Amino acid sequence: MSVTHLEKKWSIGEPDHARVRDFAAQINLPPLLAQLLLQRGVDTPEAVHRFLNPSIGHLSDPYMLDDMAAAVERITRARANRERVLVFGDYDVDGISATVSC
Repeated sequence: MSVTHLEKKWSIGEPDHARVRDFAAQINLPPLLAQLLLQRGVDTPEAVHRFLNPSIGHLSDPYMLDDMAAAVERITRARANRERVLVFGDYDVDGISATVSC
């Protein structure tokens, strides 16, 4: 088996240094952190506070997911019938987690 080495080329945009400096002063954080926040779209003091101080109240309503009501009903029925439920889970470096129950 041969392995091909793929070279990756990263392209990092040049930040708006004045904006980063001003935002860093506004939120009282180091410029590098201010730059990273701005690159993530976190661009107001309120958004910074919310991003750096997460809470359960910030989460979306889970019933917005397709078939959530059916999943809750099935797990509730399994619990009532003392059935076993297997949950597969995954958490990737991209920050996306996924689970499925069987």
